[in-house]
Amino acid sequence: MERINRISLKDYILNSIEKYIEENNLKAGDRLPSQAEICERLGVSRTSVREVLKMLEARNVIEIVNGKGMFLKGNVELAISARIELKKEREGILEIFEVRKMLEREIIKLVIERATEEELDEVEEALKSLMYRYENNIESSFEDRTFHMKLYRICHNKLMLQLIESLMEAFNKIWKNPLGMEKIYTSTIPYHKKVFEYIRQRNIRKAQATNDKMFDIIIKKLLQTVRKL
Repeated sequence: MERINRISLKDYILNSIEKYIEENNLKAGDRLPSQAEICERLGVSRTSVREVLKMLEARNVIEIVNGKGMFLKGNVELAISARIELKKEREGILEIFEVRKMLEREIIKLVIERATEEELDEVEEALKSLMYRYENNIESSFEDRTFHMKLYRICHNKLMLQLIESLMEAFNKIWKNPLGMEKIYTSTIPYHKKVFEYIRQRNIRKAQATNDKMFDIIIKKLLQTVRKL
């Protein structure tokens, strides 16, 4: 196991353990170096190593037997592969939200400048359906998408609409393993109401700022989950 000073400490330890398994061609039932040996080889604290080992044990990658040591379990390749795929998925979603945040800033501006009161009335009906389901703790992904698409369409820019629709399609394809992440988006639903209120007032600055804040919450949480993988 080599010493490195870059990348996050958890990733460094995890990558080093995975590399050790691969280089030594270890199989299920084979013994791993002890916690103390890993600390010595990598030059890291016991606390950091213990956290990574607990994560691997929770995912059934290793088994820790008191008085005997640490051993690999049968699903090593599957567990490591799943971690890599999940991290890639989260990174892809993060990039989509970063781009979507920028596009929505311009869409909000165009909607405020171009949409009629009648068009805003239609969006408000979609918002009411979304808020009803949210307030009654009912799954609302369809209503959320309906609200956004109605809002996008009244920006009266066909190219902008095509771009945001393509982005939403990419999101739907990549979003496979939410693993509790739905709560992030549910917690941002109240922001939809506030953004729309500012759109009704034709207040570009406040509508954009509130929408940015909503996206910042999502992006921050996604960054945290990516770093934990």
